[in-house]
Amino acid sequence: APGPFECRVQVRHRAPDVPCHVDWDGSAARVRFGTPLRGVAPGQYAALYDGEECLGGGVIEATFAADARPV
Repeated sequence: APGPFECRVQVRHRAPDVPCHVDWDGSAARVRFGTPLRGVAPGQYAALYDGEECLGGGVIEATFAADARPV
């Protein structure tokens, strides 16, 4: 499995992609947005990009505020 990496994430079809940091554990990813986005919710899809290349994506399971720590 790849270690942590930087790329871009898009959560809505017509929304701009934003920079992000991805920590991958082999079965799930934690994606930290470089720019806060409003209205991101569990059940939505997130797609990860490196330029025009789609690296992958998946269903958002949980969201946290930038200053919050998951329990």
